[in-house]
Amino acid sequence: MSDSALNSANVPQPRQTAERRAWVRYPPRRLQLLWHLLGVKPPEPRAAQIEDISLQGVGLVLDRSFPPGSVLILRFPGTTLEARPVLVRVKHLKPLADGQFQVGCTFVVPLTETQLAELI
Repeated sequence: MSDSALNSANVPQPRQTAERRAWVRYPPRRLQLLWHLLGVKPPEPRAAQIEDISLQGVGLVLDRSFPPGSVLILRFPGTTLEARPVLVRVKHLKPLADGQFQVGCTFVVPLTETQLAELI
């Protein structure tokens, strides 16, 4: 056992199992999200499902994968964010059993408390 797993009395410490994210993630309310890849103009924006959202990032389910570092343009029709695109950077992705991809992204410019409140 490593020294870091022992306290000052040399008693083993339990492994930390709690969530360690820096920002609280919230389930979104049901809303439409449209997206496309920065620099690539598709015939029309594609729909996506939002898994969770925070001030700093968003978890999406998309029908295709992207390498980490890719930038996506998101639009939230029917919200105050509809008027301007929201840029996110792909941090990680995981293939899902149904052929879709779970994609973790960070906002290039973090959301404000007011913007987040509108989405949750």
